[in-house]
Amino acid sequence: MPSGPINTIDGGFAMAERFDLDPVVVVGEGAHAVPTTRHPIRLSRTPAGYRLPPPGLDEHGAEPAGLAQRAGRPGGRR
Repeated sequence: MPSGPINTIDGGFAMAERFDLDPVVVVGEGAHAVPTTRHPIRLSRTPAGYRLPPPGLDEHGAEPAGLAQRAGRPGGRR
């Protein structure tokens, strides 16, 4: 069974940087550019894409709840 040290989040990023793993990628452009975690697996033929930044806090607000209600599931529950 593989094992290793248990790190805090900042400790994990620091360790990844020490190993030159580039754990952070900037997604988006200009004022909407956001640093985020790079995908841990790198494939040469099908690399991970980072096209869009994550949504802002409550950016889509009631949208998911509205979709669930239209589907007949109040609150999104089945």
